[in-house]
Amino acid sequence: MIKAELSASCTTLSETDITQNLTEAYQDYYRIKSESNSLRQIHLENLAEALAEDGSGKKEQMIKTLITQEKQRASARRIRFLLGKMRSGSTTMITVTNAEGDKVDITDRAGLEAAILKNNQDKFTQSAHSPFYNFPLQQEFGFQGTTSATQAVLAGVYDFNYPLDQYIMDVIQQWEMPETIREQVPSSMPISLETYQRYWKKANENISCFPSPMSFSTIKAGSRDEYVSFIDCTLTNIPLLEGFSPSRWRNCMDVMIMKKSGVLDLSGLCTIVLFPVDCNYAFKHIGREMMKCAEEGNALAMEQYGSRKHHTAIDLVVIKTLTFNIL
Repeated sequence: MIKAELSASCTTLSETDITQNLTEAYQDYYRIKSESNSLRQIHLENLAEALAEDGSGKKEQMIKTLITQEKQRASARRIRFLLGKMRSGSTTMITVTNAEGDKVDITDRAGLEAAILKNNQDKFTQSAHSPFYNFPLQQEFGFQGTTSATQAVLAGVYDFNYPLDQYIMDVIQQWEMPETIREQVPSSMPISLETYQRYWKKANENISCFPSPMSFSTIKAGSRDEYVSFIDCTLTNIPLLEGFSPSRWRNCMDVMIMKKSGVLDLSGLCTIVLFPVDCNYAFKHIGREMMKCAEEGNALAMEQYGSRKHHTAIDLVVIKTLTFNIL
């Protein structure tokens, strides 16, 4: 019925009416465009007020943050316009060294995939010859750290009845659980709904994840609804509480990114793994709980700057540089 009414209304419009409507639409567009700066300011103020009501911060601070972001985006747009489109969203070319030692550029899809697969296989099997990948340590410890030998190492009572190199024995001794950690109450893995909502309301929805109908935008939008966020939080909690991985979480995608801008040499590219969005969050939650436990137990190395409050990676770089300068 609606479709019929629309068709009927379209047929009643003459060419003159259509031209008139188009002219009026353009007039409205240019009128609004001339007021874009003031309208954008009003929008930012309304957005800051909404964020402040959600507890994201004070309205004045939110307005200042949003205006700063606007200026940065405008600058980036002007730079991209002047330089042109310098890169695409995926790897379109890599450089490899052939048997003769010459640099060769690969641009076809089949060649790219074959070279990347070979590179990643070589990269991720570099330790395949090490003792813990071979008999008897592979049988003793496995790959998941759930054997009785693993528990004995953590308790500091591991005993072996076969010859081991001294450096392996030294490493195993260092794996004993610190007393401060042993005395702690076991960490709680469940995710509270409040923690879940607080994280996702601040999450950056432009972060990539394993391609699926669920994305950072989907979960972020759902976190603003009590019922939807409760369901999402519960489904993320179940694997942590029951100790299993859903089949959907076992899918991931390797992505090659440049370590340095413009460097396309295959050996200089970094491989990152994209997991499903809720799996990614579960990993982050476990990591935060582990770091919290280690902080409280004073079990972190002094030079550990990653994922710690009041520590930044740039500080560690400065300290490292000064240390080498002194040496």
